[in-house]
Amino acid sequence: MSALSRTSRWAVADPASNAFDEVGRALELRGGPAVSPAPSGPRWPWARATRFIERARERFEHAQLASYERDLEAVARAREVLNLVVEAQVAEAVAGANADLACRGEAERLSIICEAHLHMARRLAESLEAMECLRGSLTPEILEALKGNVLAEVTAAMNRASRAVQAAAPPACRGKGRT
Repeated sequence: MSALSRTSRWAVADPASNAFDEVGRALELRGGPAVSPAPSGPRWPWARATRFIERARERFEHAQLASYERDLEAVARAREVLNLVVEAQVAEAVAGANADLACRGEAERLSIICEAHLHMARRLAESLEAMECLRGSLTPEILEALKGNVLAEVTAAMNRASRAVQAAAPPACRGKGRT
């Protein structure tokens, strides 16, 4: 027996009974009023069966709307979650790119310092070799004083170069390492 055939006069007359809910569930299971068998005979708007069917259709439509609303809410929540995931991925990519740029910048800065120091060390070696050529014509004390002066000048130049490159470094890199 179907739910519609189980409804009797007392179920239609008593709107508080479970028959309406039972019919609504049965219609939902069968796919709604569009799939139900065609009524036999004319439908009079004042007939109890017509009113009962209309109420069942209304309940079915409300149930369908509620289902669609739940689906839309689920889609909106999924969109929010996906947006959060995308934001996290973008933030991670930006942080990685920033770290990569900072590392490259620090490597370039240290490379510049090393090149400057190497150039100055070569100049020091050339100056010391030139002084060794003067070893016989100058006293050892004067030669040592000249070597000390050249060494002090080169050391001061290396320190100036290091400070200049350090001052040009971004604030996040200043004060890191011994240069």
